[in-house]
Amino acid sequence: YKSFTSFRNKISKLEQFSIMQINIRGINDYTKFEKFKLMLSTLKYKFDIMILGETKLKATSPKSLYNLPGYDMYMSCRKSYKSSKGKLVGGGGLIVYVKKEIIVIKHETFSSSFDKIRLDICQNKQKMKILGYYRPPESQKIKNIDEFIDDVEEELMDSTGRIILVGDINIDISENTKHTIKYKNLIHGYDMQIINNNITRDISEKIIDHVTVNFYDSCHIAVHTMSLDKNFSDHNMIVTSIEDMEAANDKPEVRTYNILDYEMLNDIIHNSQKLKDI
Repeated sequence: YKSFTSFRNKISKLEQFSIMQINIRGINDYTKFEKFKLMLSTLKYKFDIMILGETKLKATSPKSLYNLPGYDMYMSCRKSYKSSKGKLVGGGGLIVYVKKEIIVIKHETFSSSFDKIRLDICQNKQKMKILGYYRPPESQKIKNIDEFIDDVEEELMDSTGRIILVGDINIDISENTKHTIKYKNLIHGYDMQIINNNITRDISEKIIDHVTVNFYDSCHIAVHTMSLDKNFSDHNMIVTSIEDMEAANDKPEVRTYNILDYEMLNDIIHNSQKLKDI
């Protein structure tokens, strides 16, 4: 979609489970967050989960300002770190909003050269792990990329059931660099698939924001990518809708029983025995 407005006009409702992800390029300027809330208010529905990367919020930021009605908020604020040029850089940060009716079994936040929020949720009796990531371009050093890839592998090794990995990863999957290949091999090795293939940052024509799942062949999944006002964000917004979140093996088994006529059964057995004797 060329804009949020064109998406809103085309998709009038989302009956399925939905996840929205965007690199919001800083909401430390509160006016940006007000614009974000205004965008959401124009929709006739609410996303089930929203993941905002590069919030640029600090641990001392007034968290209550960023609450949204109807959602629980989970926040990771990354400490300042040295950039590749040796400068002390803040930035980073990640927020995940989850609809209050969705059960969050447990959650964990992590912040190093990247931000991560892990949520184990239960939706329609279906357990699922949500992995929200923001990995900044400043962490392009080999050590930092390897740290991120090792973290993803650790999460996948420790997981059973459905997994959704979402975020601004800053690894361009349209390229074939050493680390892109290593990352793709890891994803595919755990039977995961990156399901968005449209450009997510128009200015660089790269696919660096990813939606990755391990149940792509058991559900109908639609991915919508839309450009935004570049003064708001130079990354595109991604909305993923998933139809039939309930696992097939969670559905009750239906069996049909007929009333047994024991007298008829006895006659059948008796007659078959006579034929055998003949």
